[in-house]
Amino acid sequence: MIAHRIGFTYQDNYLYVIPVYLLVIMFTTILTWLIYKFFPFITGKSFKTTKQLLFIILSLFLFALPAHSQLHLNGKEIIFDSLTNTYLATIPQQSFGSDYICQIKEIDNIDYTFKNIQPNKKYSISIKDKTADILFTFLPIIELEGSFGYDYTQGFVSYNHPDNSQIETYSSSIKWRGGSTNTEEKHKRNYKIKFDKDVCFFGLRTDNNWILDAGQADVFRLRNRIATEIWNDFAQKPYYASQEPDALSGVRGQVVEVFLNHKYQGIYAFTENMDRKQMKVKKIDKNTGKIRGVLWKSKGYGALMNEVPDYNNQEEMWNTFEAKYPDFSDNDTTDWKTLHDAIKMVIEAPDNTFSEQAVLLFDIPVFIDYYIFINILGAVDNVGKNMYWAVYDQTKSKMITPAIWDLDGTVGQRWLEIYADIFSSPQYDMTYTIKLIDRLVDLNTENFNEKVRERYKELRNSVFMEEKLKQRYINYLHILEESGAAEREKERWSGDTDIRGEIINFKEETDYICQWITKRLQFLDNQWNYTTTVTPVNSENNISDHAVYTVLGQKVSKKNLSKGIYIKNRKKIIVR
Repeated sequence: MIAHRIGFTYQDNYLYVIPVYLLVIMFTTILTWLIYKFFPFITGKSFKTTKQLLFIILSLFLFALPAHSQLHLNGKEIIFDSLTNTYLATIPQQSFGSDYICQIKEIDNIDYTFKNIQPNKKYSISIKDKTADILFTFLPIIELEGSFGYDYTQGFVSYNHPDNSQIETYSSSIKWRGGSTNTEEKHKRNYKIKFDKDVCFFGLRTDNNWILDAGQADVFRLRNRIATEIWNDFAQKPYYASQEPDALSGVRGQVVEVFLNHKYQGIYAFTENMDRKQMKVKKIDKNTGKIRGVLWKSKGYGALMNEVPDYNNQEEMWNTFEAKYPDFSDNDTTDWKTLHDAIKMVIEAPDNTFSEQAVLLFDIPVFIDYYIFINILGAVDNVGKNMYWAVYDQTKSKMITPAIWDLDGTVGQRWLEIYADIFSSPQYDMTYTIKLIDRLVDLNTENFNEKVRERYKELRNSVFMEEKLKQRYINYLHILEESGAAEREKERWSGDTDIRGEIINFKEETDYICQWITKRLQFLDNQWNYTTTVTPVNSENNISDHAVYTVLGQKVSKKNLSKGIYIKNRKKIIVR
């Protein structure tokens, strides 16, 4: 990719690259001596400076020199995987299951037909007496180029969408991200990306901050992505939605396949970032400098609200909360008072005072949804942790509303080895929760318990119907299998220490998740006194009505379907 950007091309294989490297080194060494000997004014007569200059030139040249032949389908370069010596091309989904006709630049742009495109099938072509193996996917491909670590470093991000005629390349600052997923021994890294300009992907928000979520500890890789989509589909809007209708308490994203320096890294979710912009909280008043909207992230279980230590507005952390807006790095100050006072009230206020103040200080309808959500998905690692807490404009209201984050430890995920069998059990009783909900339940503030049961009943007859909930995961299984990404992920990461040495098998993991969902809903139905409603076979709310879904899980009309792959009654159908 870099070679393509600077206009350098090299059309040979590894055996030819090695002598070229040696020739470049010899040439650079001679050039260094000549500059020092005959043109000392360039570097101020300093041989050390001359060497530094030529080293930079040499490094740039060697970095730009690709160690593989470039291939272009329909004018677009396809990505080479140095781990398997194969190319991966992304093409429109409707091309799968049929012949794909394209032009190949390296063989004089003649029409070339790849017969009957199938996932994870290698197609060999001959170019200049050499053979190249090509795989196809219909998922977007992201390639990162550069050397990355715990701090931001400059690099490039190439975005290759199956429907685009060209690859889009952006200069970016990139670093590893995460907490427990970001320790030294980890392999499949998460990435935080700051583009040099605002960019829009997949019709989502336009911004320069994006995240590549590896699903590092998740054998299914997409638990976090799916759980967040569920939340986005049903959760009630924040209390200030009438003023900010676009406010979101969850991030959106797209499944992609990722390369790092021409090495396949596997399945990722390319997502928005949770921040002030996502939740639409008010910016600092430019005229007065007064802090209006505030946003905090709970990085530990301090949000269980069992203690209320003193705070310091000159510190980025308080308790286990991190100040996210205002950005502490901008002015080394924040405002903890609203959060501190709310938690102090929850912990210390007498019952009557609590009941009066809770509905004024907390967005109760959204907290009810959060309570039901973490229970249904068994989100043990999201009880007070991995949450965002926002206030829209504290100069007008101190009310706090929650946002969800980092939900890979859901639907039976064995995320903590020592307690895996306990926390991943579908019968695990999450009787503990954040102190706010504990007191709302104990006091039944404004009929809180009845509201929870009514909301649960409503959701069980809609988004949390057993078959609908299972279908979320089944649909993504089809995406991964039909694109070939499932097999590539298995070959790349199966047995890795990131997943505790487990073998990746997406079909088996989907079956496990579906069985877990059945048992979990039975457990909660009993706990919250819910009786399953018998729904007619042809109801729009029942999956057995043979409704048609895209591979992304979106329900579509059966009439006038365009070309593509769909899911009907858990089976794949192809419309040509």
